[in-house]
Amino acid sequence: MKMNLSKRKLNKPGELNRINGQRKDEMFLTLSKNFAIKGYNEESILFNLITGEKYELDKDQVDFILLCDGNATFAELMQDYEQESKKTVFDFIKNLETIGAVECSQDSRPRVIYVNTVPELRLQLVHLEVTSRCNMCCSHCYQGEMYPVKENLGIEEIVPLIRAMQIMQVENIGISGGEPFTDPKTLDIAKCAEEHDIRISSFFTNGTLLNEELIEEILVLRSSPTFYVSVDSITPEGMIFRGVEDIAEANKIIDRIFRNIKVLVEKGIRVVVNTVMNTCNIDSLKRMHDAMEEFKVSSWRIGYPKKTGFFKDNQEFAVDFQKALQASFGLLQYHFIKGSPFDLQIEYLYRRALLDNFKEVKDNDFVCDYESRRESCCIKPNGDVVACAYCNQMPMGNIRKETLWDIWYSNEMQAIKNTRVKDVSECADCELRSLCAAGCRANAYFLNGDFKNGKDNYACKAVQFFRNDIVPLLERETNFKISNLIPGSS
Repeated sequence: MKMNLSKRKLNKPGELNRINGQRKDEMFLTLSKNFAIKGYNEESILFNLITGEKYELDKDQVDFILLCDGNATFAELMQDYEQESKKTVFDFIKNLETIGAVECSQDSRPRVIYVNTVPELRLQLVHLEVTSRCNMCCSHCYQGEMYPVKENLGIEEIVPLIRAMQIMQVENIGISGGEPFTDPKTLDIAKCAEEHDIRISSFFTNGTLLNEELIEEILVLRSSPTFYVSVDSITPEGMIFRGVEDIAEANKIIDRIFRNIKVLVEKGIRVVVNTVMNTCNIDSLKRMHDAMEEFKVSSWRIGYPKKTGFFKDNQEFAVDFQKALQASFGLLQYHFIKGSPFDLQIEYLYRRALLDNFKEVKDNDFVCDYESRRESCCIKPNGDVVACAYCNQMPMGNIRKETLWDIWYSNEMQAIKNTRVKDVSECADCELRSLCAAGCRANAYFLNGDFKNGKDNYACKAVQFFRNDIVPLLERETNFKISNLIPGSS
């Protein structure tokens, strides 16, 4: 969420105070290393590199922050402003101090404040798959065998790539794989990103290779990344879905994953568990729910496997979608009855953040326009750049051959990112497109071979189930009253 600093409640200007006996106007003012300016054209933000919070800035505010490079004292910064403007500047500085964005010091502590102007649509989030190596063999892996380890990008290629991201004003990098912690360069990449004023927002991991020593190294990072941990079963028999057939070994792996989740939570790291619904866990979802509550995860996200990668050849693990919807209904009902503190998300059916600000999707709205997905891309282990992590078969370019800038602003990438709901011809006659926003475009491609115009058949079934079953449940069990906004709802 963005906040305009100029709209914050301002303190009444007062006399310049003293710090450690020294007048504040004699001290040097420096933008904190935990903040950076990001933006494009006429829009700029002050970005918190720890929390990811954003504060809108106008041009005058940007110009002033650029002066806070540690080379000038407070008095020197103020001397070029007229008396009336000084009050505004003083209030602005007080607001910067309130959020910890500026530091005062007795000595000059210069820092480079990097800022660049980039075109709209600005790339804000990069999902960086640092390796294709993995220590598990999951039946639903969307990578499959597309990216041989020998073709993975080296650190000597990733460092200039991160520099390119800084030039493009990227805010966040999410690190994934494969299993990122099979690669010793993963933490070096994270540190390099921070050195270039890019926040590490997340690590995606199967949780098996974590240990207290590694977690302590991660805690040294300036960023406060969320850990997305894949857990697809809590029974040893169900671990066959992850490629583990030996029961004793499966038990050890499950214990290790949850032990590591416990350590992460105890260290104050936000943990989100990702689960793919399959035949091995469909009957144990409530037990998994209890485990999420016991281990105090922040969120549990449940999705359905995409028919790509290894899952194309592992359809014996596919759950009938109608059965999956019914299981989701029972789980959501269980969640409401228990009043569980963690955030439950179920693909297509329930996401609390969206319901808190529920509104109909308009035909002119963009597809896949949530959680910054429109302003994001994925870089595959071999350097392929795709619109989202699932789009392995639709590379827009490769950073070994083209710059990230040229790929992101290419006509092909921008055409995908600027696809609107009204552009999806197969959904043109469906009144429920105002709820599903034409579904997942990657799923439309996997199921019907047409990224732009095809139907996401899962979304078609799910949105009807949402209207007929989930909405009445929400209105019975919660304070959401949204049926009047649902097309065809009684």
